[in-house]
Amino acid sequence: MSENKTELVANKADRFNALLLGIIFILAGGLIFADQHHFLQTGWLWWLVFLIGVLLLTASVAQLLFSKKHNLSVAQMIWGPVFIAIGGSKISFFARWWPLILVVTGILLIIVSIRKHEQ
Repeated sequence: MSENKTELVANKADRFNALLLGIIFILAGGLIFADQHHFLQTGWLWWLVFLIGVLLLTASVAQLLFSKKHNLSVAQMIWGPVFIAIGGSKISFFARWWPLILVVTGILLIIVSIRKHEQ
């Protein structure tokens, strides 16, 4: 019985990771296309780094809000804002606002620690 539950959790994680990777490929292709047609002022790479960070952070928040077990990956929650800060520091409209990502990350880490303590 325990092996079936472990397999089910592993399959859900694999599907979720495949979904994230698929979205990253779509973002990369779309950004490269936009850059080739001169829709982006900065390079596509900075936008990709920024959007991967947004994707990771959004996935972390969704998992925190909607998962019953709250087994949130702290590494995913940390890397998301790091990518946002790195990519955002090169994007002109976001260059002055990226430090707020540190504040958001700190708040999320506090929420996760409180929820884990409650269990």
